[in-house]
Amino acid sequence: MGGCVRDFFLSQTPKDIDIEVFGLESKKLQALLSKKYELIKVGKAFGVFKVRGYGIDISLPRLESKMGEGHKGFE
Repeated sequence: MGGCVRDFFLSQTPKDIDIEVFGLESKKLQALLSKKYELIKVGKAFGVFKVRGYGIDISLPRLESKMGEGHKGFE
C-alpha cells in the first residue's frame, strides 16, 4: 500500500501521490516522463520514479513471491 493510501486511512494529509502504471516497461516509462519532468529513480529491487518538485511517485507493478516471515520475506 502506498503512503498516500495509508495516510488516507489514517485520516492524515498525504505527503505525496502514488501512481502505479501498467503496460509499460521501466525504460519506456522513464523515457516518456523524462521528456517533461526531472526524475529521481529509487529502489533497487523495483523502480520508483519520483517526479522532482511535484510530490508524485510513479512505479510499475512488482512481481514477488512470499518466501519467509514478515515484510522482508519476499523474493
